[in-house]
Amino acid sequence: FSGLHNQGKRLVVIFDEATGIHPGRWVQLEGLMTSANIKFIGIGNPTSRSSEFFRCFRSPEYFKINLSCFDSPNLIANGVTTMEDLEAELNFLKSLNDVDRQARLKSYKIVQPKLLTLLWVMAKAMKWGLKHPLFVSKVLGQFPEDDTNALIPLRVVEDAMERDALDAGQARSIG
Repeated sequence: FSGLHNQGKRLVVIFDEATGIHPGRWVQLEGLMTSANIKFIGIGNPTSRSSEFFRCFRSPEYFKINLSCFDSPNLIANGVTTMEDLEAELNFLKSLNDVDRQARLKSYKIVQPKLLTLLWVMAKAMKWGLKHPLFVSKVLGQFPEDDTNALIPLRVVEDAMERDALDAGQARSIG
């Protein structure tokens, strides 16, 4: 869409699965955003802190909306509205034998079939655990501290960048 101009009309650019959009497309978007009456909507799972989508969430320039599993009417209908509720349900499921666990999973209410269900959330909690980056992003709707394929976690790099460099005297006293 590079070179596209709004010609006095309104233009909306939508990036779906925005985390996976190539950085070059984001540069093209910046060029479009110079004109009036241009709106941008980025939609996606917060799966990577090394994405342009993450940079949007750190910028005051953008209006942001976060959705988590706790916003789903399917979880609300089952009384799971907090992390504590989720942890309690997971611990309860783990205490059951396979037959009882399956019966419990099948008993969950589904009031909006097209939205996130408690069955799916609990299946992912049992598979990944509550702290796994995929669970944090796809279920809790938060950017995980670590990317699943990162050699060095981004938070370690960011922390290092924010620290003041040691002066020569401090460096000698350490070594």
